[in-house]
Amino acid sequence: MKVWCVRADSGQYAGEFLQKGFVGIGWLPQVNLLTVANRQLLRSLYQATYSHVSSPVVIGQQVGQIARFLWDMRAGDYVVTPDGGGRIFCGIVQLDAYAYFDGNDSCPYRHRKRVVWAKAGIMRRECPPSVQKSLRSVLTVFQVSSQEHPMDWIENAF
Repeated sequence: MKVWCVRADSGQYAGEFLQKGFVGIGWLPQVNLLTVANRQLLRSLYQATYSHVSSPVVIGQQVGQIARFLWDMRAGDYVVTPDGGGRIFCGIVQLDAYAYFDGNDSCPYRHRKRVVWAKAGIMRRECPPSVQKSLRSVLTVFQVSSQEHPMDWIENAF
């Protein structure tokens, strides 16, 4: 079981995540990622869509985040999202979680994974120091590293 962070544009869409029971990402909005079979195809799609991005480092970083969201984040894993005001919301990724959303709502992220959220968030400052340090990452999707067992700091939110 892993703990993932999926940011909601500095918390802008955190309320939508919580109310509608999902986390989401916005890269490659015209592509249903279920049709992407491997990382090489994902990289090709990314480069074709974002041809203005030429840095191999940036391309690798962005493709890596999409891949983590699509293939590494699994049912039963924990996911957290910051609300932008110092609170972290915790949830559990559901079975068969991925969905390509082509409807119309206030969140522009088309790639979504179903999540059951805890009723209340926890303050970031209440997280263990190793978790607080991990949450400083500027990435949108990343694995939260912790020296503590995940349940030791997440279980209080449920």
